[in-house]
Amino acid sequence: MTASRASFGLSFSGCALGKGQAPAWSECLYIRVHRKDIAYLKFILEGYDNLALLTVVDKYEAVLHLSYAPGRQEEIQEFLEGVSKEIHLEKVFEA
Repeated sequence: MTASRASFGLSFSGCALGKGQAPAWSECLYIRVHRKDIAYLKFILEGYDNLALLTVVDKYEAVLHLSYAPGRQEEIQEFLEGVSKEIHLEKVFEA
């Protein structure tokens, strides 16, 4: 299920990239896992040199927010495809 930023009231000012500057915004993705897999997923992400920042949005429904740098969407998708072979993973929203 994919929706636009506008439908969720999200906006961004753009990505101000210059020499030595970090992006002004991050890409994000919401996923759902089994509650027992939250710590495991966080541990694995840390092992991938903090590929994304994981935040728990709803600990009861096990909805997680992943923030990552613009341009790393392909790496995130590959990571999630690999992890989904070990744990149940469902995309909730992608921004």
